[in-house]
Amino acid sequence: MNCDLQGYSIHYETRGRGRPFLMLHGSPSDHSRAMAHVEPAFRSRTGWRRIYPDLPGHGKTLGSDRIEDMDDYLGVLVELVDELFGETSFVLGGISFGAYLALGIARKRRSRVQGLLLSVPEVNHSPLEERRDREFGTSSIQTPDQSAHTLPKYREDTAWLEGLPFHDVTTPLYRGRTPFRAPTLLLFGRQDAPFRYRKYWEMLADFPRATFAILDGAGHTLWDDRNELAGALVNDWLDRVEGWTPRPSTRR
Repeated sequence: MNCDLQGYSIHYETRGRGRPFLMLHGSPSDHSRAMAHVEPAFRSRTGWRRIYPDLPGHGKTLGSDRIEDMDDYLGVLVELVDELFGETSFVLGGISFGAYLALGIARKRRSRVQGLLLSVPEVNHSPLEERRDREFGTSSIQTPDQSAHTLPKYREDTAWLEGLPFHDVTTPLYRGRTPFRAPTLLLFGRQDAPFRYRKYWEMLADFPRATFAILDGAGHTLWDDRNELAGALVNDWLDRVEGWTPRPSTRR
């Protein structure tokens, strides 16, 4: 399916019906990667509509002249949320770069987000974080069972992505603001770069309903390294989301 935003089209796939849950993949990847990680949690769970978009420049969503920097990138995704859900509340998640963007959406549409999943979220979308990744060695924790693992085939608009300027969004993602009170799950790999979970640990007071989990035996490819444990934590988070009653609010 495609969602048209003022002449720009974002491809997405959906599964199920009910409460909307938007899940953003990492980079490099496409929607199928996030779907493969999250869908098992819904095998015995009904009442959810899962939406998996291809982020701009990934999969079937091409780059666009409308997007000149990370602020524009995030802005297009906020438009996507508004177009898909209107004033309806929704649940939100992301992996790595997708989690970085999900946090930005949650900051901008706080009162409508009724649950938040951030898995190995980026701290800064910049060359600095890439250098720190290499310094700390954030590749997958290889075991004999996982050594043959390779990313599924995907496509991306490489030239366009490489032309985007590297700077963070101006949305104050990591500054203390009004607490995000919906059920939250923060997932990290113990063998991932420690600056990630340290930064979010400093922010924990902003998420009073958060489970904060650092999984040993997992790197940045946490879902491949500790798939069953990650899935169990996601199921627990979904249970908490289903049982949570938000305060009434008229704010967007």
